Amino acid sequence: MDAVMAQTLSASLDDIERIDRMIATAQRHSARSRPASDNLGQELRRAAQQAEEAGFKLIEAQSDKTKTAA
Repeated sequence: MDAVMAQTLSASLDDIERIDRMIATAQRHSARSRPASDNLGQELRRAAQQAEEAGFKLIEAQSDKTKTAA
């Protein structure tokens, strides 16, 4: 049984190594992408908090008559 398992592993080793490289590449790509999205989320939360702290000012839309008179 051990000989059969060893032979099967030997025959499949190239496929296993290729899959392992693909997984490693995907993990590296994921690790590079993650900080940018995390940083973006932090920036958006910070901007929203600053907007809430500053308050909002209601700006009324000008009518067409007011726009042409100005």
